[in-house]
Amino acid sequence: MESRKEEDRKHIKQDDCLDCLKDASSYLPQRCPNRKEAIGWYDYCMIRFSDRSIFGIMEINPSMFVWNTDSISDQDGYKRRLQTLFESMRSEAASGDSFKFAARTSFAPDLGRLYVLLQCTPDLSEKNCSDCLTSVYGNIPPVVGSQGGRTYAPSCNYRFETYSFFNVAYAHHRVGKLNRNSQPKRREKQTQTTVVIVVPSVMAMTLTIIICIFLSVRKPKDSFETVEGIKSVDSLQFDFSTIRGATNNFSDANKLGKGGFGMVYKGMLSNGQQIAVKRLSRNSQQGDPEFKNEVLLVAKLQHRNLCLIEALITTFLVFYILTSIYII
Repeated sequence: MESRKEEDRKHIKQDDCLDCLKDASSYLPQRCPNRKEAIGWYDYCMIRFSDRSIFGIMEINPSMFVWNTDSISDQDGYKRRLQTLFESMRSEAASGDSFKFAARTSFAPDLGRLYVLLQCTPDLSEKNCSDCLTSVYGNIPPVVGSQGGRTYAPSCNYRFETYSFFNVAYAHHRVGKLNRNSQPKRREKQTQTTVVIVVPSVMAMTLTIIICIFLSVRKPKDSFETVEGIKSVDSLQFDFSTIRGATNNFSDANKLGKGGFGMVYKGMLSNGQQIAVKRLSRNSQQGDPEFKNEVLLVAKLQHRNLCLIEALITTFLVFYILTSIYII
């Protein structure tokens, strides 16, 4: 554990999230050299890699609790208030589809304003997300009477503060839209949480989950940045028959896991190159702009352990699987 005091900060922008991911993808290998598994928590993002399957598996260890050094006077009242908020927000976060987060503000005359945020990685089931949040909440030391803190686990995190650390307007907007997701209505292109999943191994499946935490603000539709080596999303093409053949007609035996956009399959091209294919689900809440944005985000990161994107067709995202890689 470490003691830490934080200053209030601006709302998280997409550029801040991307910068965090780029820095984290370079910094984590330096801090954890020659490791087969590592996880890094940062203010704006989280990055994790492993030489074993980690997708769709709830994990609560290792965990970490960081607290604000400023204390609260009415500790008992503050704890009761946190408990009430946590219990009311846990199911909201767990049932949050591909976003899986809940953010709320609360005000009490005697205790002031409180900001709370709960989040799980989007690959968790509703039950696993709920169980993970319960676990990290229980990790808060009972002797800590701090007015703020955060507790991290590989699959979820929980944070509370007396100052705003998330975009309140966005949080309420997103939660409202999730509560109305049964309506056949396309989501407005305003903000998003970006999740990138890459499968880079042959002998041992390596899954790297990169999450732009909380509230990244999305750019307008016409402002997708050009990534070096990728002039446009439409220029990266495979035909459907090639993908179908490589994945044995998307057989169950080729399934690797399921993400926010849909199922991920392993496959092999005719030249022997192994690939991973993400197939956009018809029931996915993500739309084409979000799907294309993922392509640009993965390409922009350019981390040594991220596979090069080879092609994008209308509803598929294809990654090369690295056949020989030094796992850090």
